[in-house]
Amino acid sequence: MPPEAKRLKLFRKTFGITQQEIADTVGKSKSLIAHYESGEVTMPLDFVKAMHKHYGLNYKWFFE
Repeated sequence: MPPEAKRLKLFRKTFGITQQEIADTVGKSKSLIAHYESGEVTMPLDFVKAMHKHYGLNYKWFFE
């Protein structure tokens, strides 16, 4: 599993955000968010940018 997938799940659980809430906020499906978290689908940069914009996701923490 890619480190970004693990960090997305950790971020979401730490802040009590559901996959559905993220999906609704960024305009993606809940199943796609689940695929990002499992590492089955690579997250595009525009998704990471949307997470930063809406939830304050720290780029440095996310990618390092």
